[in-house]
Amino acid sequence: MMVNAEAKLQARKIDQSVFRELVAKTIIQHDLPFSYVEYERVRETWKYLNADVKFFSRNTAAADVYKFYEIETDKLKRELAQLPGRISLTTDLWSALTHEGYMCLTTHYIDRNWKLNNKILVFCAFPPPHTGMNLAMEILGKLKDWELRRKFSPLR
Repeated sequence: MMVNAEAKLQARKIDQSVFRELVAKTIIQHDLPFSYVEYERVRETWKYLNADVKFFSRNTAAADVYKFYEIETDKLKRELAQLPGRISLTTDLWSALTHEGYMCLTTHYIDRNWKLNNKILVFCAFPPPHTGMNLAMEILGKLKDWELRRKFSPLR
């Protein structure tokens, strides 16, 4: 039972799919570990709020976060494919203290409302050597994955 806006009790059934989506978004936004869903106090709080709640494991939470990532990636792919103009890329490379290399590939574009946007397309391991040829091949491979090869002006 829940109290509604008129201070009357009403029954409310929990929608597990909505609940799991909200938990996945919480994990992403607050950079929580997947084990968050297994914390004793978190489960106690959920049970207090709704006795019908079904608990799930960290593996299910990880799968939900990955599913959310895939959905958002597909949305961005469609948005970029439908742009009337071209896109621009920037990349950043660095090495951690452990000498592991990383690359971040960001796209910049103007949408249909003339608003400048930027989105991270790829954040991945990129081991040395960071030569121009290795970088070019990595970027071309990522652009192929994103189906963006035709969104660039040809080099002159």
